[in-house]
Amino acid sequence: MGAPTVHQSEHGYTLDMPVEIPAQDIETTENRVLSADLGVKKQATAVVVDGDNGQIAPPEIIDHSSKQKLSRLTTEADHLDDWLAALRHDGKAHTDRFKHLHNEYEYLRQKETRLRNQIQHDVANQLVWLALQYGCETIVFESLGQIELPDVDGTLAHSISTWARGDLLDLAEYKAELVGVIVESVNP
Repeated sequence: MGAPTVHQSEHGYTLDMPVEIPAQDIETTENRVLSADLGVKKQATAVVVDGDNGQIAPPEIIDHSSKQKLSRLTTEADHLDDWLAALRHDGKAHTDRFKHLHNEYEYLRQKETRLRNQIQHDVANQLVWLALQYGCETIVFESLGQIELPDVDGTLAHSISTWARGDLLDLAEYKAELVGVIVESVNP
């Protein structure tokens, strides 16, 4: 284990503190799987399935409490973007008003990104916790990368890509690996 290090990034300074994670003794049941279905209206629905007995617990719906706040931030930033486009179109991109709105737009997008990352971490934590609670060997996600999206509006497409194709799968895999749970993606 090494000494703490400080890194500078575009967001400021980060202090990295190396820690040793003790080995976890978890008990799993053979052929028990947590099936996770990522959604648009809800973040995920998780069902525990046993190879011998089928579904062994009611579905758990993971619906993060900050979802509406994220939607509001996205809508607000989109409106500012439209306003900025109108100012550009009118030749007013050099004004103080434009600069102020652009700074507000950047601030909202950063806030939106931080909140989205927090939600994804929380959902990944909940999925791993459910897998541990029910003794699952594996968490299985549908592989949605090959699915063609129908003609949908930008907000829906953004939502789908954020959850189904975003960092959530990587976060869940990383967190599950720390406690000895396997993560797989299967074709629908």
